[in-house]
Amino acid sequence: MGIRCRALLDTGADGTSVSRQAAEAAALTYRGKTLVTGIGGQNYHRSWATYIGFHDDPDRPALPFVLDEPLLAIEMPPYHAFEVIIGRDVMLQGDFEMRSNGDFSLTLPDR
Repeated sequence: MGIRCRALLDTGADGTSVSRQAAEAAALTYRGKTLVTGIGGQNYHRSWATYIGFHDDPDRPALPFVLDEPLLAIEMPPYHAFEVIIGRDVMLQGDFEMRSNGDFSLTLPDR
């Protein structure tokens, strides 16, 4: 099962994070608590195994591009603007480019 989520690309995050609400709505596989180091130091957070997929155009129905390998997503607090933080674990699987005007692109590998 999968759900569509709003995501934040975070070039400073080592890994991907998900809100508990999104993880439960998508029926992700719970993997227990994982030791995480972040701004607040080290702490244990819930984690889930997940696959990440992307749509090129949210207004056009199309099959998403889904990364081949599952990720371990760490629980994050709920935010009103997004449900997922995509970290460098995902961005390094393709080519991420940020331009001086604030535009960016993430090009994922062809299959």
